[in-house]
Amino acid sequence: MDTRTRNKRKYVRILWDDTSRGSSHYVPLSSIPGYAQLKAKSRVRIKYGKTVWTGTVCQSRKSLAAESLLGDEPDVHTASRATTSGMTRATTAPPVPGLAPVTGPPPVPVLAPAAEAPSVPGLAPVTGPPPVPVLAPAAEAPPVPGLAPVTGPPPVPVLVPAAEAPSVPGLAPVTGPPPVPVLVPVRKRTREWYLPSDRRKIKVCKGYFLTSLGMKPTNDTPVRNALEREGMTAVAPKDRRGDSAAANKCDREAIKEHIMSFEPAVPHYRYLHAPNRRYLPPELSVCKMYRDFKASRESACSFETYRKVVKDLNIGFTHLSGEECETCKLHAVHKGECSETEGDGGCEVCTRHRGHMAQARRARQEYRYDAERDWDDNELVLSADMMKVCMLPILPHKTCLFTRRIVAYNETFSLIQSTDKRRSRANKERGLAVLWHEGVSERKAGDVASSYLALIKANRDTKQFTIFCDNCSSQNKCWVVLSVLLHAVQSSDLAVQQITLKYLTTGHTAMSADADHQVINKSIKRKKSIEDFNDFVETVASTGLRVKNMSGTDFVEAENVFSEAKIRLLQGIEARPYLRDFQVVQVRKGSGLLYTKSSFDQSDWKTYNLLKAKVSIDRPLNMREKERCVNKQKIDQLCDNLLSLISSHKRSFWVTLKENAKTSVRDLIG
Repeated sequence: MDTRTRNKRKYVRILWDDTSRGSSHYVPLSSIPGYAQLKAKSRVRIKYGKTVWTGTVCQSRKSLAAESLLGDEPDVHTASRATTSGMTRATTAPPVPGLAPVTGPPPVPVLAPAAEAPSVPGLAPVTGPPPVPVLAPAAEAPPVPGLAPVTGPPPVPVLVPAAEAPSVPGLAPVTGPPPVPVLVPVRKRTREWYLPSDRRKIKVCKGYFLTSLGMKPTNDTPVRNALEREGMTAVAPKDRRGDSAAANKCDREAIKEHIMSFEPAVPHYRYLHAPNRRYLPPELSVCKMYRDFKASRESACSFETYRKVVKDLNIGFTHLSGEECETCKLHAVHKGECSETEGDGGCEVCTRHRGHMAQARRARQEYRYDAERDWDDNELVLSADMMKVCMLPILPHKTCLFTRRIVAYNETFSLIQSTDKRRSRANKERGLAVLWHEGVSERKAGDVASSYLALIKANRDTKQFTIFCDNCSSQNKCWVVLSVLLHAVQSSDLAVQQITLKYLTTGHTAMSADADHQVINKSIKRKKSIEDFNDFVETVASTGLRVKNMSGTDFVEAENVFSEAKIRLLQGIEARPYLRDFQVVQVRKGSGLLYTKSSFDQSDWKTYNLLKAKVSIDRPLNMREKERCVNKQKIDQLCDNLLSLISSHKRSFWVTLKENAKTSVRDLIG
């Protein structure tokens, strides 16, 4: 079939049944129903408004008739009346006696070959291929009376305007410039503007429509752009300003990858206000990390950008100052906005903060009272705290910072300080630092409970232990620790008669154990190089504390001996014990009860019988039979990177860890 493509749209020529509308037109293929099955001589039926046109698809032909071109859109039927200006159709000219009629598309005039038409007296016959008509030059043909000679290059036929040549009897004159056929200009589309009203549409003018949408009545560019991009049901396109990345923007993912290559460790447990914070070794700094980043990577990154990424990752460098209280911090922010006068009790936040501070002061008074009172040889008053994790080995080499190292733990039991400095120095040796590393055990509640048991065994002649600790629910304030202490106090191998745990107020837990941790950190920093775990033990011992180096068999198989059913039963009468509400908990020899106080001002003990029915606290605790081991991939990487930097007589520790390593063991990062 006869098709043409114009402006990326495909048209097909239709020969109309009603010739009053024109013999044929090129119609957009997509406007014909079922156009996918069209072929030559197919019948078509097209509806233009209220008029129905019928016709036949024409067969293919080589030339394009200018008079049959329609407009770009099918809904404008006025294009069907477009004619070729300046050229007369072959069908409208009267025949010339002895001259064959010219047929074909009007823009290119075609004369009949000499073999098919009778010769005209005085006119040379036209020869050559029929599709490209060639007129004989004037010099080659005798002049015809009344007809002006045709001049110009032979390949392009040129007709002489009627105004310049006399008419030939029987031949219609040709008017207008013949080379360029001109079509009547038509509009591509007509837009109508409607606004909804009561389930119907009301036609309005363009200015009213645009003004209703908050636009200028003379600017319909946003509407036109939306329709041209998306179609007739489009909405205004999204503002895409700011989508492109800045040319000088650095890759923050590369910065994060570099920071995480230093293996930041899990946070210290007692900092409850920052459970997601991680720490890097104290020998590192942001400046050192940034210089290494610039030396190893080509990136347009400033120091300030690098520092901000470190801050966003919530990473510190273990130089921890005093513990910050979250409740006090919130009150400090609230205080600037609160209009409450001092003591009127109208603000809930201020009232809660006053109660919090009163509780903290009372806990501190209890701490100072126990520090100042006289003890006998049968009692110890201590503070307990887990030191922040220490990564081993510690070497003055950059490779060490990029290697995953093993984690060393230190649960410190320190005698609380007294104003009598001589007495404090004399009693310092009675404190204890319980040390182990991840190849021996982890840092779960049962592991911390085992360190409490090690303290009691190290002071087996002591009858009373009073221990101040923080409110960490995974270490000190949990049912597993109380279960182990209840077992220990019933043991016939120990002289202990009573163990009392006193919990300081959250956020105000500064203790003597924290001071010992600072001394240990300074000692590690002065030593600079700690090549194996024995070096770490010696460094802690150099501060004057007794040291207990834990082995795998020193840890207990801890279990919770308290009945959850009994606890739920007490909840039914609104008497359920919550550990978070207790400030003092005590266990006694010969009793399976828990003695508790909800405040330090409470004079009477409140007791709970929560033991499971089938549990016997008189039987010995079950001890572990072997150590935990280290993750094989981790220790292999450590030995490959650092073993050559460690003194030869200290490598046996790492070689032993590597020999006992297992792939199934979980890798600890803190």
